[in-house]
Amino acid sequence: MRDAQYIGAGLVIDPGRFGVIAGPAFAELDSIHQRWDQRVVRVVNPWAALITARATTTSMTKGKPSGEHGLYTIAVARDADGSWRIVSVHKTTLPDSSKQ
Repeated sequence: MRDAQYIGAGLVIDPGRFGVIAGPAFAELDSIHQRWDQRVVRVVNPWAALITARATTTSMTKGKPSGEHGLYTIAVARDADGSWRIVSVHKTTLPDSSKQ
């Protein structure tokens, strides 16, 4: 994860610094991949939209694979120059149905 850049909670963390700030669990990640399975975009007005999405995240830590399924709600807004930015992200982790 040395080449990943994290942007969130008003922070832009340079590559190589995320593991230091986020803690040892993230520093030990060998890889992480997120696949967006479903997405729905709801336009609120010309300056705002809400995105709901279902995603599967898989990762590898010290050669051991893991994964989770989640539902995301993402609020986006346009800046004065018209560019879009994420203003809020909420994730709910879903239980693994294969283990129930």
